[in-house]
Amino acid sequence: MQFTLLHHSSKPLSHKDLALWGKELLQHQLIDLETFQKATSQHNLPTGEAIDYGYGFLLSGGGSAEKLVYHTGGWPGYFCIMMHFPDQQKQIVLLSNNAFDGFTRLADDVAGMLLGE
Repeated sequence: MQFTLLHHSSKPLSHKDLALWGKELLQHQLIDLETFQKATSQHNLPTGEAIDYGYGFLLSGGGSAEKLVYHTGGWPGYFCIMMHFPDQQKQIVLLSNNAFDGFTRLADDVAGMLLGE
């Protein structure tokens, strides 16, 4: 089954394209390790407040939770999430042509299966 998305530039992107991008990102083939660490680390606002946002990535986990770096996207009727677990070198790419309210919960459930939770 082939799923294709149109990027805002109107270039088609498939789930295979997104999976390859994620793989190369995790293996530091797109950006070097130092840049990847900056992009996936917590930063501070000018006020000094720490935020769970890297350079284009939302951050979650730490402590006893798995480190998660993710990015979402979509437009009316469509939704995408790419979840990277850098410590385990695993990723999930989910695409939907139905932007239903439970999509994030579904992504969390799939992550739990991937990580054996």
